Amino acid sequence: MALGLAANSAAWQRANSDHGVPLRWTRAPPMPVLLDPVPGLQDGGVAALAAAVSAWTAPACTGLKVIATAGAAAATPTNAVVMASEPWTHEPGDAAYTTVHSDPRTGAIAGARIELNPAVSFADDGAADRVDLQALLVHELGHVWGFGHSRIRGATLFAGIRAGSIHKRRLQPDDVAGLCAVYPAAWPTAAMGQYEPAPDEMHESGTPWLLLLGPLGLLLALGLIWRLLRAN
Repeated sequence: MALGLAANSAAWQRANSDHGVPLRWTRAPPMPVLLDPVPGLQDGGVAALAAAVSAWTAPACTGLKVIATAGAAAATPTNAVVMASEPWTHEPGDAAYTTVHSDPRTGAIAGARIELNPAVSFADDGAADRVDLQALLVHELGHVWGFGHSRIRGATLFAGIRAGSIHKRRLQPDDVAGLCAVYPAAWPTAAMGQYEPAPDEMHESGTPWLLLLGPLGLLLALGLIWRLLRAN
């Protein structure tokens, strides 16, 4: 990801928007859609993607859920996983690259796209000479949810993945800590469909300007009344 990181005393990191605002979904995100079948996998990677999403939504401490997509939403998904076109335009050693689309002023995520490197061979059975797709997608989905790379080497969100490793199929304690700090159990689900900004996000949402309009409007009204009285 070509995004900045939010300052954080923990090892897990949040990615920032272009304006330096930490990224976060403000409502339940849509289920990522696998647009291109992954070569070499019997189901094209469908099961690996479903399992990767479940790894993020399963912890009891989080309210993060995804909305199933259908119809037009599935045809033009907000969240998509694709096999990138040749030539690969990102770092040669990267098995995948995630682009997150967000509001630069508020950090609210609108969607994301995971590109898989077509030069990499993927597997879903832990084959020693191929990259495990499920493990890779668990890592990349962390970026979709607005996280950067962790500073802990054993974390799922630590940069990089080795061929044959399935370690990143599961979230590690540092990943869970970040997940439940940003998307706690009380965070809106699809059924709630609403979002209340945290206090540290109020300056980005414009709330202080709304608060200022009350006194300002009163002063303008008093000035108008005073002018009318003088005119009479």
